[in-house]
Amino acid sequence: MNIAILKGRLGQSPELKYTQGGTAVTTLSIATKEYKKDGDSKTTWHRCKAFGKTAENISKFFSKGQEILITGRMENYSFEKQNGEKGYIHEIIVTRFEFCGSGDHGNDNQQQQTEPKQEQQEAFEPEGDDLPF
Repeated sequence: MNIAILKGRLGQSPELKYTQGGTAVTTLSIATKEYKKDGDSKTTWHRCKAFGKTAENISKFFSKGQEILITGRMENYSFEKQNGEKGYIHEIIVTRFEFCGSGDHGNDNQQQQTEPKQEQQEAFEPEGDDLPF
């Protein structure tokens, strides 16, 4: 099974490009933090790519510093460096993403969704003898 799940912050705003065939491609750099018992932490950077509508939506709604949760699969590529040595690229192909806790967009979106629900609940609240049971 090849599943990668990451929750981290974007190191830079997503970069949206299009292939010659018209497919949207967004590259992401996500930082995750591992906290150790002694209080230290270690940051790991992950190279990620998204395609199609997923790529367009990520580049539309996310910017540098925002928290994101992604699901995808790992892919590894090898190449030959200029000095003749073999190099490797490890990246995650994003298949799904979610908004997380902090960041301007996530908070605004939550407020916009919460307010109408509260108004609807107040508008449909039965009073006194109008109870249906």
